[in-house]
Amino acid sequence: MLLPSSLLKTQIDRICKTTRNNAFILDLELKNRTDEAFVVKTAIVDSLNVEQDFAGIGNSENGKVTDDITLNVIIPISDLVKIMKKQRDLYCNLIFKYTEARTLTVDLTQEPTKYEYNVYIVGLEDLAKKFNVNLIDGAPDENNAQNHQSNVLVPLTLQLISKEAYALKRKIFLGMCTDCDMETLIKYIAVTMGVKRINMVTPDNRVKYKNIYIPPEFCRFDVIFAYIQKRYGVYSKGLAFYFTNNVLYVYPKYDTAIIRKDYANFIRPSVGSYIGLTNYHDYIDGVLNIVSVGNMESKSLHSIATENEGNARMFLRADKIIDGTVEFNGDTPQLTKIAAVVGTNDDLSIVDGASIPKFAHPTMNVYEQMSKLQRGNAEIAMMSWGNARLFTFIPGHKIELTYDNSGFVENEKGILQGITYTCRKSKPTGNVQVFDMNALVVLRIDPATKKRST
Repeated sequence: MLLPSSLLKTQIDRICKTTRNNAFILDLELKNRTDEAFVVKTAIVDSLNVEQDFAGIGNSENGKVTDDITLNVIIPISDLVKIMKKQRDLYCNLIFKYTEARTLTVDLTQEPTKYEYNVYIVGLEDLAKKFNVNLIDGAPDENNAQNHQSNVLVPLTLQLISKEAYALKRKIFLGMCTDCDMETLIKYIAVTMGVKRINMVTPDNRVKYKNIYIPPEFCRFDVIFAYIQKRYGVYSKGLAFYFTNNVLYVYPKYDTAIIRKDYANFIRPSVGSYIGLTNYHDYIDGVLNIVSVGNMESKSLHSIATENEGNARMFLRADKIIDGTVEFNGDTPQLTKIAAVVGTNDDLSIVDGASIPKFAHPTMNVYEQMSKLQRGNAEIAMMSWGNARLFTFIPGHKIELTYDNSGFVENEKGILQGITYTCRKSKPTGNVQVFDMNALVVLRIDPATKKRST
């Protein structure tokens, strides 16, 4: 709902004055799945970064298929040697205990949150050489007696991934599917690979194919769904897939009007206001409202996309030219209308006077051609969320962006395309370290949804 400027300030005040303990203590336990007696609790967390790239905001066109989690710790050399010897089947428990930042009183109204991850030591081989550690469990180490006793703290970087996501990355799908449509195919592949829960938007392509073959080079989990989109077509607005919290999400990547129950409202007050507060979010009538202060970066993808992909696509429908591409009107030959197709941002009809048409090879995949046009039909907005909560959003989360523009309240709609959480030490209190969480949010906005109110 678009609010007048006076009510917008009232709503922001309500959110920011909400009492909520967002600071937390972060405990870490390192364990081994094949040795239940093994446990190390001496690693001290220094920082935690969690990147959720839902739709290719990074270097990869398809994005990352699951959460990218990096944990930086400091640890006694003696315990570093122990976990290096137990690096196979190493896992950890990360435990968040929300607390009052000044008194360190644990907030009993908020249950501690525990996450379990497989652990992989970054730079393992280099560390083994540096500390003379034989990585084979039980093998003797040369000149390593001092390291086994040392309490000197050293930095260590760990890469974390959920057990389920790691198992999926190792799965492949081999075979041919018969008499199935895209929804049946994708769900069958996901279940075959071990996915227990799938959240999938109904495909635009409802054709039932007699035979669908997946080549061996595209049989891995991280590439198979992108191959299906490129070869057969699933959605007319691109395809994104992402695995998080044991759920596989499959949805149209560029659809800013996606049908979702999950909804959030980002509010930007005037520049320079509401800085340094302890809370920037609250639920109002069941909707998450987030106040974003600080700078916002935005860019339009339209001009670049039009130059690269055009604003129309012309290609021959390969499945329609078996009987020829030319028909005769009396003695005059002409292209069959069914063979010559121009795709636009609006429909698949031929457009007269299209300013920048692009020509593609003959194809049966109309949906991929349409997706190339939709890629640039948006604006990207990047902003911060102070004192954020980890794993708040799902892929394709619907959002509204509301902001004060020189006394006018403007509103736009879209989806959340990605978020990076950064956990840092706030300030030490005695022997206890308190952390806070901030986030960089990336939104995909449809500029056609902009509305203004005074």
